[in-house]
Amino acid sequence: MNCRDYQDLIILLNCGEISDNDRDILKAHIGECSSCAKFEGEVASSLSLLKASRRPSGNVDLLPLVREKLRAPAVQIMPRWALVPALSLIALAVFFTKPVFKVQPQAGYTDMEIVNDLEFVSDYGVIEELAEIESLDKV
Repeated sequence: MNCRDYQDLIILLNCGEISDNDRDILKAHIGECSSCAKFEGEVASSLSLLKASRRPSGNVDLLPLVREKLRAPAVQIMPRWALVPALSLIALAVFFTKPVFKVQPQAGYTDMEIVNDLEFVSDYGVIEELAEIESLDKV
C-alpha cells in the first residue's frame, strides 16, 4: 500500500468506518510515516471544527426567534388594491369574448319543412322520397 491508500483509511478512521484489522495496520503506518501522521492530525482537527460549528452555542435560545418568525406577517406579492383593476380587466375580457347574439335553433320544424325551405334543392324526387318516408313514420 502507498500513502494515498493510507490517507483513504485515515478518513475512514476519523469517520468511524474502519475495520479493526485496517485500524491496526494504519496505526503502525502512521507511527512510521510523518506525512500520513500530519494528514491524520489535519483530518481530525478539521472534523472537530466541523462538528463544533454545527452545534448552536449553549446560551442562544432559539425558541423566541422561531416564534417571532412565525408571528411575522406574510409577504404580499401584490398589494390588494392592485387586484381590483386586474379582476376588472378579466371580467371585461370575458364579457367581450362571449358571443352577444346567439343563433337560437328553431323548434317545431319537421325535417320535411326544413328541406322545403332550402332553395338549392332542385331535385324534387328527393323531396317526394322524404315525404313518403315521413308519412311512413307517422303510420
